[in-house]
Amino acid sequence: MNKPNLFDFATSELSQDAFIAWLLTWANKEYAEIDKNLHDCAVDFVRKLLNKDDYIVETVKIKMQWKHTDISAEVNGEYFLLIEDKTGTSESASNLKYVEMAEKHYENTKFKVVPVYFKMEEQSNLSRVIKAGYSIFTREKMLVILKNYHSVITATNKNDILLDYYLRLKRIDASIASFNTLPFEKWHWYSWMGFYSTIQKELGGTWDYVANPSGGFLGFWWHWIVKTLDDKDFAVYLQLEQHKFIFKVEVNGHRDQSSKLRDYYRKPLFEVAKEQSIGIEKYGKVGAYMGVAKLSDEYRIATTEGLIDLPATIANLKKMEQLIDTVAAKL
Repeated sequence: MNKPNLFDFATSELSQDAFIAWLLTWANKEYAEIDKNLHDCAVDFVRKLLNKDDYIVETVKIKMQWKHTDISAEVNGEYFLLIEDKTGTSESASNLKYVEMAEKHYENTKFKVVPVYFKMEEQSNLSRVIKAGYSIFTREKMLVILKNYHSVITATNKNDILLDYYLRLKRIDASIASFNTLPFEKWHWYSWMGFYSTIQKELGGTWDYVANPSGGFLGFWWHWIVKTLDDKDFAVYLQLEQHKFIFKVEVNGHRDQSSKLRDYYRKPLFEVAKEQSIGIEKYGKVGAYMGVAKLSDEYRIATTEGLIDLPATIANLKKMEQLIDTVAAKL
Protein backbone atom coordinates (compact mmCIF):
# COMPACT_ATOMS: atom_id res chain seq x y z
CA MET A 1 0.00 0.00 0.00
CA ASN A 2 1.28 3.48 -0.87
CA LYS A 3 1.82 5.54 2.25
CA PRO A 4 1.43 9.34 2.41
CA ASN A 5 4.44 11.09 0.92
CA LEU A 6 5.68 14.31 2.53
CA PHE A 7 6.62 15.79 -0.87
CA ASP A 8 3.13 15.34 -2.26
CA PHE A 9 2.23 18.11 0.17
CA ALA A 10 5.54 20.02 0.32
CA THR A 11 5.59 20.85 -3.40
CA SER A 12 6.79 24.45 -3.31
CA GLU A 13 10.23 25.69 -4.22
CA LEU A 14 10.80 26.71 -0.60
CA SER A 15 10.08 23.14 0.51
CA GLN A 16 12.67 21.80 -1.92
CA ASP A 17 15.10 24.49 -0.74
CA ALA A 18 14.67 23.19 2.79
CA PHE A 19 15.22 19.60 1.68
CA ILE A 20 18.43 20.48 -0.20
CA ALA A 21 19.78 22.45 2.78
CA TRP A 22 18.83 19.62 5.16
CA LEU A 23 20.61 16.99 3.04
CA LEU A 24 23.70 19.17 2.59
CA THR A 25 23.92 19.61 6.35
CA TRP A 26 24.10 15.84 6.82
CA ALA A 27 27.41 15.86 4.93
CA ASN A 28 29.14 17.39 7.95
CA LYS A 29 31.60 14.86 9.34
CA GLU A 30 30.09 14.96 12.85
CA TYR A 31 26.79 13.43 11.65
CA ALA A 32 28.39 10.20 10.43
CA GLU A 33 28.09 8.86 13.97
CA ILE A 34 24.33 9.43 14.01
CA ASP A 35 23.40 7.90 10.62
CA LYS A 36 26.30 6.67 8.52
CA ASN A 37 24.21 5.83 5.45
CA LEU A 38 22.46 9.20 5.38
CA HIS A 39 25.79 10.96 5.91
CA ASP A 40 27.36 9.02 3.04
CA CYS A 41 24.44 9.94 0.79
CA ALA A 42 24.86 13.61 1.68
CA VAL A 43 28.59 13.46 0.99
CA ASP A 44 27.87 11.88 -2.39
CA PHE A 45 25.42 14.74 -3.06
CA VAL A 46 28.04 17.39 -2.24
CA ARG A 47 30.63 15.65 -4.40
CA LYS A 48 28.26 15.49 -7.37
CA LEU A 49 27.34 19.16 -6.95
CA LEU A 50 31.05 20.04 -6.93
CA ASN A 51 31.74 17.51 -9.72
CA LYS A 52 34.52 16.01 -7.57
CA ASP A 53 33.89 12.30 -6.99
CA ASP A 54 36.74 11.64 -4.53
CA TYR A 55 36.57 14.91 -2.62
CA ILE A 56 36.78 14.56 1.18
CA VAL A 57 33.99 16.57 2.82
CA GLU A 58 34.62 17.79 6.35
CA THR A 59 32.32 20.78 6.90
CA VAL A 60 29.30 22.25 5.13
CA LYS A 61 28.04 25.61 6.35
CA ILE A 62 24.58 26.43 4.98
CA LYS A 63 23.53 29.96 4.03
CA MET A 64 19.80 30.16 3.35
CA GLN A 65 18.59 33.06 1.20
CA TRP A 66 22.07 34.61 1.12
CA LYS A 67 21.57 37.91 -0.74
CA HIS A 68 18.18 36.53 -1.91
CA THR A 69 19.67 33.41 -3.50
CA ASP A 70 17.97 30.05 -2.89
CA ILE A 71 20.59 27.90 -1.13
CA SER A 72 24.30 28.37 -0.71
CA ALA A 73 26.94 26.60 1.33
CA GLU A 74 30.59 26.95 2.19
CA VAL A 75 32.28 23.57 1.85
CA ASN A 76 35.53 22.94 3.78
CA GLY A 77 36.24 26.67 3.74
CA GLU A 78 37.25 26.09 0.09
CA TYR A 79 34.17 26.05 -2.14
CA PHE A 80 31.09 28.26 -2.18
CA LEU A 81 28.17 26.24 -3.55
CA LEU A 82 25.61 28.59 -5.10
CA ILE A 83 22.43 26.58 -5.79
CA GLU A 84 19.58 28.02 -7.82
CA ASP A 85 16.59 25.74 -7.24
CA LYS A 86 13.67 25.73 -9.70
CA THR A 87 10.56 23.58 -9.44
CA GLY A 88 7.88 24.51 -12.00
CA THR A 89 9.43 27.77 -13.18
CA SER A 90 12.52 28.70 -15.15
CA GLU A 91 15.30 31.19 -14.51
CA SER A 92 14.83 34.96 -14.46
CA ALA A 93 17.32 37.67 -15.34
CA SER A 94 17.88 38.41 -11.63
CA ASN A 95 18.69 34.74 -10.92
CA LEU A 96 21.45 34.81 -13.52
CA LYS A 97 23.16 37.77 -11.85
CA TYR A 98 23.83 35.79 -8.66
CA VAL A 99 26.98 34.18 -10.07
CA GLU A 100 28.61 37.53 -10.72
CA MET A 101 27.50 38.76 -7.29
CA ALA A 102 28.96 35.71 -5.52
CA GLU A 103 32.23 35.88 -7.41
CA LYS A 104 32.60 39.55 -6.50
CA HIS A 105 31.84 38.79 -2.84
CA TYR A 106 34.50 36.04 -2.68
CA GLU A 107 37.07 37.54 -5.07
CA ASN A 108 39.62 38.30 -2.34
CA THR A 109 39.19 35.02 -0.48
CA LYS A 110 40.34 31.44 -1.01
CA PHE A 111 36.79 30.35 -1.91
CA LYS A 112 35.96 29.15 -5.39
CA VAL A 113 32.35 29.79 -6.42
CA VAL A 114 30.53 26.74 -7.85
CA PRO A 115 27.14 27.72 -9.34
CA VAL A 116 24.60 24.90 -9.74
CA TYR A 117 21.16 25.01 -11.35
CA PHE A 118 19.05 22.38 -9.56
CA LYS A 119 16.18 21.33 -11.85
CA MET A 120 14.18 18.18 -11.16
CA GLU A 121 11.65 18.66 -13.97
CA GLU A 122 12.12 19.26 -17.68
CA GLN A 123 13.07 22.67 -19.08
CA SER A 124 13.15 23.43 -22.77
CA ASN A 125 16.04 25.87 -22.98
CA LEU A 126 18.98 26.04 -20.58
CA SER A 127 21.33 28.07 -22.76
CA ARG A 128 21.03 31.26 -20.68
CA VAL A 129 21.68 29.31 -17.49
CA ILE A 130 24.79 27.66 -18.91
CA LYS A 131 26.02 30.96 -20.37
CA ALA A 132 25.68 32.54 -16.90
CA GLY A 133 28.11 29.94 -15.54
CA TYR A 134 25.81 27.37 -13.92
CA SER A 135 26.24 23.62 -14.23
CA ILE A 136 22.96 21.74 -14.57
CA PHE A 137 22.01 19.27 -11.86
CA THR A 138 19.27 17.06 -13.27
CA ARG A 139 16.70 14.65 -11.92
CA GLU A 140 18.71 11.79 -13.44
CA LYS A 141 21.77 12.71 -11.36
CA MET A 142 19.73 13.00 -8.18
CA LEU A 143 18.01 9.67 -8.76
CA VAL A 144 21.37 7.89 -9.03
CA ILE A 145 22.45 9.33 -5.66
CA LEU A 146 19.20 8.37 -3.95
CA LYS A 147 19.14 4.94 -5.56
CA ASN A 148 22.59 4.27 -4.09
CA TYR A 149 21.22 5.17 -0.66
CA HIS A 150 18.13 3.03 -1.15
CA SER A 151 20.25 0.01 -2.08
CA VAL A 152 22.12 -0.05 1.27
CA ILE A 153 19.44 0.81 3.82
CA THR A 154 17.36 -1.70 5.77
CA ALA A 155 13.82 -1.49 7.04
CA THR A 156 15.10 -0.59 10.50
CA ASN A 157 17.72 1.89 9.33
CA LYS A 158 16.14 4.30 6.90
CA ASN A 159 15.31 7.96 6.68
CA ASP A 160 11.71 8.52 5.61
CA ILE A 161 12.34 12.08 4.43
CA LEU A 162 14.99 10.93 1.99
CA LEU A 163 12.92 7.96 0.85
CA ASP A 164 9.87 10.13 0.31
CA TYR A 165 11.90 12.48 -1.88
CA TYR A 166 13.32 9.53 -3.82
CA LEU A 167 9.86 8.06 -4.42
CA ARG A 168 8.50 11.47 -5.43
CA LEU A 169 11.29 11.89 -8.02
CA LYS A 170 10.72 8.38 -9.32
CA ARG A 171 7.04 9.19 -9.85
CA ILE A 172 7.94 12.40 -11.68
CA ASP A 173 10.39 10.46 -13.82
CA ALA A 174 7.75 7.85 -14.68
CA SER A 175 5.17 10.56 -15.42
CA ILE A 176 7.50 12.35 -17.82
CA ALA A 177 8.20 9.06 -19.62
CA SER A 178 4.49 8.16 -19.66
CA PHE A 179 3.98 9.40 -23.25
CA ASN A 180 5.59 6.11 -24.27
CA THR A 181 3.12 3.94 -22.36
CA LEU A 182 -0.21 5.81 -22.40
CA PRO A 183 -2.73 6.06 -25.25
CA PHE A 184 -3.00 9.56 -26.68
CA GLU A 185 -6.25 10.44 -24.92
CA LYS A 186 -4.68 9.80 -21.50
CA TRP A 187 -1.63 12.02 -21.94
CA HIS A 188 -1.26 14.58 -19.15
CA TRP A 189 0.97 17.58 -18.41
CA TYR A 190 4.10 15.53 -17.66
CA SER A 191 3.46 13.31 -20.70
CA TRP A 192 3.60 16.36 -22.94
CA MET A 193 6.78 17.59 -21.23
CA GLY A 194 8.43 14.23 -21.89
CA PHE A 195 7.23 14.10 -25.49
CA TYR A 196 8.39 17.63 -26.29
CA SER A 197 11.77 17.10 -24.64
CA THR A 198 12.25 13.95 -26.71
CA ILE A 199 11.29 15.37 -30.11
CA GLN A 200 13.31 18.52 -29.40
CA LYS A 201 16.46 16.39 -29.65
CA GLU A 202 15.49 15.53 -33.25
CA LEU A 203 13.81 18.73 -34.40
CA GLY A 204 15.40 21.54 -32.40
CA GLY A 205 12.94 24.26 -31.47
CA THR A 206 11.67 25.09 -28.03
CA TRP A 207 8.64 24.51 -25.82
CA ASP A 208 6.95 26.23 -22.91
CA TYR A 209 3.64 27.03 -21.27
CA VAL A 210 1.43 29.38 -23.30
CA ALA A 211 -1.24 31.26 -21.35
CA ASN A 212 -4.65 32.00 -22.84
CA PRO A 213 -8.21 32.69 -21.58
CA SER A 214 -9.15 28.98 -21.83
CA GLY A 215 -6.44 27.89 -19.39
CA GLY A 216 -3.34 27.69 -21.55
CA PHE A 217 -1.38 24.77 -22.96
CA LEU A 218 2.12 23.45 -23.40
CA GLY A 219 3.31 24.52 -26.84
CA PHE A 220 6.22 23.40 -28.98
CA TRP A 221 7.39 25.56 -31.88
CA TRP A 222 10.14 25.09 -34.45
CA HIS A 223 11.36 25.41 -38.05
CA TRP A 224 11.22 29.18 -38.59
CA ILE A 225 11.65 30.42 -42.15
CA VAL A 226 12.07 34.17 -42.69
CA LYS A 227 10.55 35.68 -45.84
CA THR A 228 9.82 39.19 -47.10
CA LEU A 229 6.67 40.92 -48.31
CA ASP A 230 6.68 44.59 -49.34
CA ASP A 231 10.25 44.88 -48.02
CA LYS A 232 9.13 43.75 -44.56
CA ASP A 233 10.30 40.52 -42.94
CA PHE A 234 7.92 37.93 -41.54
CA ALA A 235 8.41 34.33 -40.47
CA VAL A 236 6.49 31.11 -41.01
CA TYR A 237 6.92 28.25 -38.54
CA LEU A 238 5.28 25.18 -37.05
CA GLN A 239 3.64 24.85 -33.66
CA LEU A 240 2.18 22.01 -31.60
CA GLU A 241 -0.57 22.92 -29.18
CA GLN A 242 -0.64 19.53 -27.51
CA HIS A 243 -3.21 17.67 -29.64
CA LYS A 244 -3.24 20.31 -32.41
CA PHE A 245 -0.70 20.86 -35.20
CA ILE A 246 -0.74 24.51 -36.34
CA PHE A 247 0.89 26.36 -39.27
CA LYS A 248 1.88 29.76 -37.92
CA VAL A 249 3.01 33.21 -39.08
CA GLU A 250 4.96 35.76 -37.03
CA VAL A 251 4.43 39.26 -38.43
CA ASN A 252 7.54 40.74 -36.75
CA GLY A 253 5.80 43.89 -35.55
CA HIS A 254 3.97 44.63 -38.78
CA ARG A 255 0.48 44.21 -37.32
CA ASP A 256 -1.03 46.31 -40.11
CA GLN A 257 0.01 43.58 -42.54
CA SER A 258 -1.45 40.65 -40.58
CA SER A 259 -4.45 39.99 -42.83
CA LYS A 260 -2.41 40.41 -45.98
CA LEU A 261 0.33 38.07 -44.70
CA ARG A 262 -2.19 35.42 -43.70
CA ASP A 263 -3.73 35.36 -47.16
CA TYR A 264 -0.31 35.55 -48.82
CA TYR A 265 0.87 32.42 -46.98
CA ARG A 266 -2.41 30.53 -46.82
CA LYS A 267 -2.99 30.28 -50.59
CA PRO A 268 0.24 28.41 -51.52
CA LEU A 269 0.08 26.44 -48.27
CA PHE A 270 -3.27 24.93 -49.21
CA GLU A 271 -2.15 24.34 -52.79
CA VAL A 272 1.01 22.45 -51.82
CA ALA A 273 -0.77 20.52 -49.05
CA LYS A 274 -3.34 19.34 -51.60
CA GLU A 275 -0.59 18.30 -54.03
CA GLN A 276 1.04 16.26 -51.25
CA SER A 277 -2.28 14.79 -50.04
CA ILE A 278 -1.94 16.45 -46.63
CA GLY A 279 -5.28 17.42 -45.11
CA ILE A 280 -5.35 20.90 -43.59
CA GLU A 281 -8.11 23.37 -42.71
CA LYS A 282 -8.32 27.09 -41.92
CA TYR A 283 -7.54 27.96 -38.34
CA GLY A 284 -6.63 30.94 -36.18
CA LYS A 285 -7.24 34.65 -35.86
CA VAL A 286 -5.36 37.66 -37.19
CA GLY A 287 -2.58 38.73 -34.82
CA ALA A 288 1.13 39.06 -34.18
CA TYR A 289 1.65 35.27 -33.91
CA MET A 290 -1.27 33.89 -35.85
CA GLY A 291 -2.45 30.48 -36.85
CA VAL A 292 -3.14 30.13 -40.56
CA ALA A 293 -4.15 26.48 -40.78
CA LYS A 294 -4.10 23.23 -38.84
CA LEU A 295 -3.75 19.59 -39.75
CA SER A 296 -7.10 17.91 -40.15
CA ASP A 297 -5.79 14.60 -38.83
CA GLU A 298 -3.77 13.47 -35.80
CA TYR A 299 -0.09 14.26 -36.29
CA ARG A 300 1.04 11.57 -33.85
CA ILE A 301 1.39 8.10 -35.34
CA ALA A 302 0.19 5.19 -33.22
CA THR A 303 1.35 1.60 -33.08
CA THR A 304 -1.08 -1.28 -33.42
CA GLU A 305 -1.29 -1.23 -29.60
CA GLY A 306 -2.47 2.39 -29.66
CA LEU A 307 0.74 3.86 -28.24
CA ILE A 308 3.09 6.44 -29.75
CA ASP A 309 5.22 5.26 -32.66
CA LEU A 310 7.98 7.78 -32.01
CA PRO A 311 10.12 7.23 -35.15
CA ALA A 312 7.02 7.41 -37.37
CA THR A 313 5.76 10.50 -35.54
CA ILE A 314 9.09 12.30 -35.93
CA ALA A 315 9.13 11.33 -39.63
CA ASN A 316 5.63 12.84 -39.97
CA LEU A 317 6.74 16.07 -38.27
CA LYS A 318 9.72 16.29 -40.63
CA LYS A 319 7.31 15.80 -43.52
CA MET A 320 5.52 18.96 -42.36
CA GLU A 321 8.86 20.77 -42.32
CA GLN A 322 9.34 19.75 -45.97
CA LEU A 323 5.84 21.00 -46.73
CA ILE A 324 6.51 24.53 -45.51
CA ASP A 325 9.97 24.47 -47.12
CA THR A 326 8.21 23.93 -50.45
CA VAL A 327 5.65 26.62 -49.69
CA ALA A 328 8.32 29.11 -48.58
CA ALA A 329 10.17 28.59 -51.87
CA LYS A 330 7.05 29.78 -53.66
CA LEU A 331 6.64 32.95 -51.60
